[in-house]
Amino acid sequence: APLRQYVADVRCLGLELIAHAPFLKDKNKPGRKYIPLNTDWVWPVVPTSYKKKMAAQKKPHGQTASVAKFKHLLDILGALNIPIVTVHVTKSGVLLSDNEWKRYLTFLRQIKPVAQKNGIWIAVETGGMLDKHMRDVISMGLNLNFDIAHYFLEMRGLGRSRKEANRMTIAAFKRFQEHVIVLHLSQPTGESDAHKRLLDKGALTCNDAILRLIRKHGMPRYVVLETHPDKAAINHVDRILNR
Repeated sequence: APLRQYVADVRCLGLELIAHAPFLKDKNKPGRKYIPLNTDWVWPVVPTSYKKKMAAQKKPHGQTASVAKFKHLLDILGALNIPIVTVHVTKSGVLLSDNEWKRYLTFLRQIKPVAQKNGIWIAVETGGMLDKHMRDVISMGLNLNFDIAHYFLEMRGLGRSRKEANRMTIAAFKRFQEHVIVLHLSQPTGESDAHKRLLDKGALTCNDAILRLIRKHGMPRYVVLETHPDKAAINHVDRILNR
């Protein structure tokens, strides 16, 4: 009931909701001093290479998302008429091995019928995905959440210069645009996903070019500014898309 009321209140404002999962687990303990960002990643498949690297640094090394809990979430979202759930693979710079990717595709096959039953579109988010992985997702009849910063950082991680990475991000969006139903906008630093505001100076210079492609060829269902609320950035996006 509280969730139904929250969704109703949001929609009364003329807004819409999408869901995002799995993502993070809060590691703070009740009754103890709260530590900001004391979290661990929650992914359908946690790469062995990532586990070993983080364990060696004595850092949280990932938790596996429960398929049963994910299916339950999809039932809840169906009851709330929330139309889209975006799903992480991993994060930029953390790629699955071929066998791990097969396990991830199995995860998607397990949840896809439940999403369809509830009228929900699954959008798999870039970050931990190369073009070949996106093609696999599309071939399953699923959609993409194209996080521009994540794809850019993936190309940087593969050794591309900032200029090359921006160019390759535009080219990738062109290739996959018809399958993108959510677009994430933010500004990274040169090497990390900082979620800076869209108009902050940074390494990413291709946001506007991709917005112009959207205006020319058609909108995804949602464009999300994945930053702090920023009226100037909202107006900037509006000017490109609608004027």
